[in-house]
Amino acid sequence: MDKHEVAFRNLADLTDSSSDVRQTIVPFLNRRWAVIQVKDKGIGIFATDLPHIFDRFYRV
Repeated sequence: MDKHEVAFRNLADLTDSSSDVRQTIVPFLNRRWAVIQVKDKGIGIFATDLPHIFDRFYRV
């Protein structure tokens, strides 16, 4: 299993099953890069938590 597959499996496993989540993958023309877009209809992240979302082990 490569790192991309692990990331998508984690996304699917850690998503609330009652939420409406859509994943879109759009490869660029050179096929070396891709844009991954994830949308849901959840409440989002509070503005006070935004500066910390990439801190290791930070939980919202």
